[in-house]
Amino acid sequence: MSKKRIITLVFFVFILSACAPPQPRTAYPPLEGIMASREAIFGEVENNVEVRPNAGNGAKEAEFGTMLFVGGSAESGENGRARIDLLPEGTIIRLAPNSSFTLEELSEDPSSPFTRLNLLSGEIWIILFGGELETKT
Repeated sequence: MSKKRIITLVFFVFILSACAPPQPRTAYPPLEGIMASREAIFGEVENNVEVRPNAGNGAKEAEFGTMLFVGGSAESGENGRARIDLLPEGTIIRLAPNSSFTLEELSEDPSSPFTRLNLLSGEIWIILFGGELETKT
């Protein structure tokens, strides 16, 4: 290849890499070396999902990073889906369309995590990465 073609090729590769769309944030920074208290945070929200962060709050639209506290609840609409991450252990709760649950207990001890949910309607899926999770129906 000629020097001119190589320079042109490098230029186009540089331009194309600069035009790449930003990647959506779907992960949290690692919590290495610190003992953080436990948290329930929305990691993904798709379509209509409402949240009451705690028992005293009114409903609002859930979005990435919304925290869910004990007594709080989440409800998905007809096309709504959500992922709630329990940190720091990384347990995942997936909320199906037309589903609703209340977070009844979230222990503060990250070395022995315990969570209790009350599934009011619909379906949830749980990927447990440590501790215990109890679901009441």
